[in-house]
Amino acid sequence: MEDEPIVRKLLRNFLEMLGFRVVETSTVEGAQAIINEKLVDLIISDYMLDGKSGRYLYEWILEAYPGLAKRFIVISGWPDVEGFPWFIAKPFTLKVLEEVVRKALSSV
Repeated sequence: MEDEPIVRKLLRNFLEMLGFRVVETSTVEGAQAIINEKLVDLIISDYMLDGKSGRYLYEWILEAYPGLAKRFIVISGWPDVEGFPWFIAKPFTLKVLEEVVRKALSSV
C-alpha cells in the first residue's frame, strides 16, 4: 500500500518481475477490503499515508489476521519507526526490498 502512484508502480513492476502476484491500493480502506476478500501472503505499506496510517493498518491486521501481521513490511522516510516486524527506510534499493520481502515470506 503506497499513496504515491510512481512509487506504487515501481514496487509493483519490480515485484512482478521477481515473479510475485501484486495487488495494490493507495488507502487503508482499500487494503482492508483486499485482505478481507483475498488470500494475501505479505503486506508492504508506507507508514505515512493520506488519512489513516500504516500503523493503523498494522494494528488492524494484528487483531484480525495475526499470522499475516508477521509478514507486514513498513517503508518510511522516518528512520525511527518502530513496532513493526519488518522495516525498510526510504530511500531504499530494489536489492534491499527483495531481501526483506524474501526474508519476511520465509519467516513463517
